[in-house]
Amino acid sequence: MGIILTILKIIGIILLIILALVLAIVLIILFVPIRYEMGAEKIPGGVNAEGCVSWLFGAVKVKMGFFWTREGGRKVTRDIYIFGISRSKVHLWRISRQRRKAEEAYEKRKAERIRRLERLQEEDPEAYERERQMALARRRERMARQAGQTGQAGGQANAASAKEEPGGYISAAEYARRNEAQTNAAADDKILRSAQDDRENTCHSEERSDEESRKADEILRSAQDDRVSSKGTEDDRASTVGGEAAGEDITNEEIAEELGDNKNIVETPSNEGKGGLWERIKEGICRLVKKVWDICLKIVAKIWGLLVRLVVFLACLPSKLAIAVVKIYGKVLAVVERVQGITGFLNDPRTRAFIRMLFSTIRKLLAHAFPKKIWGYLRFGLPDPAWTGIATGAIGWIYPMFRGNFRLEPVFDEKVIDGNIRMKGRIYVFYPAFLAVRLIFNENTKFVIRTLKKKRH
Repeated sequence: MGIILTILKIIGIILLIILALVLAIVLIILFVPIRYEMGAEKIPGGVNAEGCVSWLFGAVKVKMGFFWTREGGRKVTRDIYIFGISRSKVHLWRISRQRRKAEEAYEKRKAERIRRLERLQEEDPEAYERERQMALARRRERMARQAGQTGQAGGQANAASAKEEPGGYISAAEYARRNEAQTNAAADDKILRSAQDDRENTCHSEERSDEESRKADEILRSAQDDRVSSKGTEDDRASTVGGEAAGEDITNEEIAEELGDNKNIVETPSNEGKGGLWERIKEGICRLVKKVWDICLKIVAKIWGLLVRLVVFLACLPSKLAIAVVKIYGKVLAVVERVQGITGFLNDPRTRAFIRMLFSTIRKLLAHAFPKKIWGYLRFGLPDPAWTGIATGAIGWIYPMFRGNFRLEPVFDEKVIDGNIRMKGRIYVFYPAFLAVRLIFNENTKFVIRTLKKKRH
């Protein structure tokens, strides 16, 4: 039983600690102000503006800057500070740390390769020499490539005067020439070795090679004779077929059968009597009369259809007019009812009270967030003196609040703008939250929300 009570006690203490932490965080968020400071300055040929928002006595800070000049264009900077540590500095530190790790890994790999080569030099000199030659070849290739690129870019490469240096560097042309010479020398050596081998083999089997060479010559000669004879046979066959095709005769019936036109041929009588001509004339007249009759029937049918539709339209016109008048009257009534509903909704005392409370809340929020301190000066002049006077009157409503720290200089005889303005203020989160809760849970607000939902549905 005592163990259970101890466990419950520990759980209760943990819950109280968590609750206290949550309550402390909520109180800090609500009652620790958010402070801001901003300013703008007219510099020669541009504008410089900057702003800063901080919270928790500067533990969290956001800075932004805007710079604009006619020559350099615009530039925007922003940075976040947490307990004085900049995000950009953290980013640079991470980049330098990664670079340092990469350099350390490279040095480590390099040391391992050096130890391996030293071990290889002691244990296997031939393998070490191969590694060395490979490294030299790669370096020559790289240096030749760099020299070629440098020569193409600057036009200063000179292959004729290139000399080998102690470090092993030669020009690209010299390297290509030496490589070609080595390749040709290797090919010549291979040919000489194959010739010597053939000579030795020939000494041991001279008779057998003579017989094989004679047989190969006979086979080649017979193959050439067969190719010539087959070619002549094909030419003769082609000439024979062409002669037969040229000399052979073909009738019209055979042409028609080959082309498939024998079934589509229509025989036309060569002689027509007077009776046949008269029948054709009568047939043409009958077709013409029938066509004219069909056209007349179509015209009459269209006219009859138009008349029927006109009669139906005239018969249904009164009812259509009545229906249209009823619809228009209904729409007018609906619009009037909606306008009356909106007017009644706006004239309702609860709606008016909600509107007054809303404007009062907005005014209090602006007054709370308005800068508490403004200092600097502003000297300006617009193209028209009347505009300068209007702008001065618009700015004049806040001028008495900061009369001792802020200087306003309107210029009416020239177009100019110059100044340096700074301001700072603070916002307590609990005050906007309090105003929002008071507005949302007000009875007038609930009435307005309920009415708008009904009208929407």
